[in-house]
Amino acid sequence: MGRPQFPEHSEPCAIFSPRPSVAHNIFAGFVRDTRGRELAPNERFNFYPAFPFCVLTLFFEGAGFKLKGSTAQTSLQVQKPLPRIYLSGPQTNSSVIWNPSGVVSLSVGLYPATFAALSRCDISSLVDQTVPLSRIPNDEIVDTFAKALSTGKPQAAFDLLQDYIERCQQTGRLPHDDLGRSVQDWVHGIGRKASGLVTSLSARQAERRIKKWTGHSRRKLQFYQRAERLLEQTLAMGRAEPQWSAITYDAGFSDQSHMIRDMRRLTGFSPKSLFGRLEEEPFWCYRLFGSHFASLVRADSAP
Repeated sequence: MGRPQFPEHSEPCAIFSPRPSVAHNIFAGFVRDTRGRELAPNERFNFYPAFPFCVLTLFFEGAGFKLKGSTAQTSLQVQKPLPRIYLSGPQTNSSVIWNPSGVVSLSVGLYPATFAALSRCDISSLVDQTVPLSRIPNDEIVDTFAKALSTGKPQAAFDLLQDYIERCQQTGRLPHDDLGRSVQDWVHGIGRKASGLVTSLSARQAERRIKKWTGHSRRKLQFYQRAERLLEQTLAMGRAEPQWSAITYDAGFSDQSHMIRDMRRLTGFSPKSLFGRLEEEPFWCYRLFGSHFASLVRADSAP
């Protein structure tokens, strides 16, 4: 069972780490539960960074609205709520969800090749898309997530989905490539796999394979590598403001202007603005990423 990891200060969110047996297909699960909390309207925003995964979200209680823009000034003039189960393909920019009242939700990140194998979808057609899961032309995956929603509890739903992934692995439907737990390792692994499969063919064919597996070119995937390093170093500093010039160099940016542009694209905020607001309610997802990065560091340093 994937155990929830909470940030040091108590708050209604958790990150579920997948079992080792399915960790090469499931990135993580993110839980949000605001029932019974007195939150002002501007505290019901949820700010999410750009991500290279396919993310499936289940609303057990409450509703969410996807808003245009990604700053605190985002308008609350919203239209239809998101479906109770919806898919977000790989996102190249940050996004914002607003909850009008208390909510219980679970978002599960699947690696793109995993979702492609399960759904038989072309991942490149899902980039920057948010759609009802019911639009996916595969009854099995739609029914599986409906069963997960019917459990009524994020942990039970996450366990059910892990069981499903394990069964698919056993029947050979899913890839068994363990490309690593970080975005860095995953992107490097994708490149090695593509190059290894086409040693007798052209680099162009390798690039086509990478885009088929991820929805992105190798060059575009490098954005997510830099983004992970940038977030990791920003979130690892605790309450001490990072040395931005050092992060610019360590994260692989050409200069601070490059770093600021990527941070705005990744999060919707400048580096200093994001750092100054990390303790605010709408930035709970970033605090969970901080917890996730810390767990990876502990795992790497373990004897």
